[in-house]
Amino acid sequence: MARGTRFRPRGRPARPGRWQTILLLSPWLVTFLIFGIFPPVFALTVSFFDYSLLNPSWDFAGTDNYRSVVTAPIFWKSLWNSIFYTIGTVPFIICLSLGLAALLNRPLPLKGLFRAGFFLPTVTSIIVISLVFKYLYATDGLADRFLMAVGIEPPRPSWLLNPSLALPSLMAMGIWSSVGFYAVLFLAAMQGIPDHLYEAGRIEGAGPFARFIHITVPMLRPTIAFAVFLATINAIQVFPEVFTMTQGGPMGATTTLVFWIYELGFTRFQMGRASAATVILVLIMVAVVFVQFRVLRAGKGVGE
Repeated sequence: MARGTRFRPRGRPARPGRWQTILLLSPWLVTFLIFGIFPPVFALTVSFFDYSLLNPSWDFAGTDNYRSVVTAPIFWKSLWNSIFYTIGTVPFIICLSLGLAALLNRPLPLKGLFRAGFFLPTVTSIIVISLVFKYLYATDGLADRFLMAVGIEPPRPSWLLNPSLALPSLMAMGIWSSVGFYAVLFLAAMQGIPDHLYEAGRIEGAGPFARFIHITVPMLRPTIAFAVFLATINAIQVFPEVFTMTQGGPMGATTTLVFWIYELGFTRFQMGRASAATVILVLIMVAVVFVQFRVLRAGKGVGE
């Protein structure tokens, strides 16, 4: 054997070289660069220019777009709507999902059918769900008929036309469509909890609720943290429901930050302001997730 030649056992495939590895990864790398890196970099760049789809000239605006966004009253209204939607949905989604997962984790008849039924909204298009709920909330729709059946006068105007009820109606739909996904997530984590922990709890005299609080919930802490992060990000970015059901109305009661960004960019064609608002939205989401992480981490330290 010549000096410097590497010995390779017979039958073992040769390792691909550096350029072979890059070539094999090139489809993913190209896709990531085009759809993962280029859009945020382009949006950050456009946010400093007075750029419009109707007049695609690149006039440097500095921080004028950011100043215009934060001084617009609709920005603060849409931000409050997004915050209200997040606060009003995430806790309910997490709590209901935990309870539903605990029920599905018990030996029930037709348990698989129930799991599939609760997960069905997750695999259904959110546009389809929004259209169904739009008819549900319509005047003399199923919601109104149910209230009349139990002797309650339906709201006038109807749910989605009432400024005080439109956003809570969207929140109720968001909770219903999200609970199944997080319930399956929690259910998968529950099935990984060792049985001897529950057996020790039974020996100590702990009931089902006590075992859930003192064994299940602490063991699910990482999964709960992940679910809270994911649900918060999804709630802040709520858009298809608003676009399909209310178009931001009535009187801006359901105009969320993402829907306002859409209106800036694709209705008014003010891409510079829309990009600036997008950057602000990303910073808000990063700040919210950072605070959640610190709070959950501090709670873990106290618990331990």
